[in-house]
Amino acid sequence: PGVPSRSWSSWLPWSPSFRPVPQQDPEGNGPPALVPASPRGHPSGGDLVMTEVRISGSDGSGPLLPTTIPSLNPSAAGGGLDDAQASHSPHPTLNLSSAGLQAFGRWGEGIAPFVMLLTLVFVYEHGRCMLLFGWLTLFLSQANEVVKRQVCLKERRSRSIVGGVMFLLLLQVFALYAWFGGGDMYRHLAFLDAPRPSTSFLELLWVVSSNDVVARYAGMSVKCLILALLPTSFSHRRVGQAMNMVEASFIFYRGMLPVPHWYSYLLTWPGGLYLPTVVRGCYLTIKVSSLLQAGNLLRSALEAFWAHRSVYGRLLADDELAHFDGPCTICHDDMTSPIQLHCNHVFCEDCVHEWLSRERTCPLCRTEVMVRRQLLATDGTTSLLPVLF
Repeated sequence: PGVPSRSWSSWLPWSPSFRPVPQQDPEGNGPPALVPASPRGHPSGGDLVMTEVRISGSDGSGPLLPTTIPSLNPSAAGGGLDDAQASHSPHPTLNLSSAGLQAFGRWGEGIAPFVMLLTLVFVYEHGRCMLLFGWLTLFLSQANEVVKRQVCLKERRSRSIVGGVMFLLLLQVFALYAWFGGGDMYRHLAFLDAPRPSTSFLELLWVVSSNDVVARYAGMSVKCLILALLPTSFSHRRVGQAMNMVEASFIFYRGMLPVPHWYSYLLTWPGGLYLPTVVRGCYLTIKVSSLLQAGNLLRSALEAFWAHRSVYGRLLADDELAHFDGPCTICHDDMTSPIQLHCNHVFCEDCVHEWLSRERTCPLCRTEVMVRRQLLATDGTTSLLPVLF
């Protein structure tokens, strides 16, 4: 009571062009029902229309509140989206996307049997090579873990274990040559036989991958031989440098192995006058760059082993050691083969190498120790990634 019955739609700019007509329940026990009035020259433009609700008391008076209710019959009121509104609606796009996905799914169902058939044919023709390559890689990974464990044992390593691993590695190589006929395979390892230019792509991949596996087996066999022949009193750091030198040597050798095969293959592929030359030039440029990087690592490994140099600092002579009093702060013993880091702190060579193999900071001042070149594998590890190009 006392509230004016003026409609809120006259105050709001977005008010609809029609209002519902409230009809009171005959019994007078409930709220008025909302019946939309006839549109006033403006068709309904969607699923929701703006209406007004009168909150009336017992005397039927009260304010009108704007609200929205679903349109009862948009088609009868001239509803439905026109062409301009339909073009901007996201629903047709979603329908087209779902239809495209359904078409793609039906296409995939149609070609799936043929893909499975081609896969079975490929596995039947090359399954022996795939199984053999997988077995050789699996055996190499297991042997790699055994060699790393023996290197970590230092003077407690077992010569019988490393000897048994070397025997099994050589047995695997001989079995590979006996199965596939090693008349030309071992000549490829020594760069004695020129590859055939008519080799297919899959055959070329098999030749390159098999040569790389044999080279990795040879590198691990050399590491086992070194571990078996070196006395247990030999410095652990020197053993790590020997492992690093062997790994760096075989990485450089493995990088050169596929070059003759790919260069011979690129002599006849692709066809054309200028494209083969461009492809060969790009391949040789990339390959020379990678070989130079491997050569730098090999030189660093050779210097560390033969010239007794360290990548962490400078080895001190006996007269220079007189200026540094006191024991090694790592082992708390007299200095043996002292090495001076870039921060001028001095430690035993074996102690600081053991420390820096786990940390990259000085044990005293915590200054980051920079190395000239990154060490490869002082723990005896062998790379399991194949070199195919």
